[in-house]
Amino acid sequence: MLRVYCVLAVSLAIWSTGFPAISAAVKVYAPLEMAAFRMVVGGALILLICVITGKRIIPDRRDVLPSALCGLIGLATYNILLGYGQQHITAAEASLLVALTPVFTVLASVAFLGERVGWKTTAGIAVSFSGVAVMALVVLLAAATQALLTILQKRMLTRYDPLEVTAFCIQFAMIAVLPLGWQAFPKAIANPFSEATLAMLYLAVFSLVLGYLGWAYVLQKLSASRTVSFLYVVPVGATIVGYFWLGEIPDRGAFIGGGIALIGVGIVNYRRLRKAKAVKTP
Repeated sequence: MLRVYCVLAVSLAIWSTGFPAISAAVKVYAPLEMAAFRMVVGGALILLICVITGKRIIPDRRDVLPSALCGLIGLATYNILLGYGQQHITAAEASLLVALTPVFTVLASVAFLGERVGWKTTAGIAVSFSGVAVMALVVLLAAATQALLTILQKRMLTRYDPLEVTAFCIQFAMIAVLPLGWQAFPKAIANPFSEATLAMLYLAVFSLVLGYLGWAYVLQKLSASRTVSFLYVVPVGATIVGYFWLGEIPDRGAFIGGGIALIGVGIVNYRRLRKAKAVKTP
């Protein structure tokens, strides 16, 4: 279990630096270009790893649709929305909104897994959305896509290993965004060592491949609700890195809105943890 939490810590640390990297990249590259570069470079890398390690690169027929949804919505749409959102808000503000993924995971669990939601969970969700109202809708939608990704990946991880699931998802995302953002590659070739290009390379290799591979590994070992609860630490890291790298300081509205949102998330998570503890206690 120690290995699981070490992998989780590395993934969260990588994602904490990913938000400032996106802010750096979107100063030069359009969101579609950033998504295309990230998916193509990351997709090529993970396919190479699969070939070297002898892992599958094509899912079974029944898993083509879940893989496509993971890639198209959970990765491609998420990255595009996040890119557009971070053109207008700081990395710290974006990470606070994406930290609402556990709330959307609760909603997705109700819709797709038939779980029941009590009044405390409903209240927590309401509080979270009241905080989000003062921030950014586009990044909020990005958080919703991550909930869908988590639910679909959790099911697929019962039949494939984390490397295969990650590869399936990235492949579909790559196919979707390349025709829309291919202009990123001439720009990157013309300025290969610029801050924006290096930030995109970091996003492709570390945030996408290593981050999501580690996330899939942890998701295979722990429950979905327990895994997503650790996303709350990402805004802290993103705020620190954003301050030292980009000089970003979230405004008062972001602190208030983000604080209210995370209080709501805490209400939801506390209720779920209490319920899980009660079940495990004899």
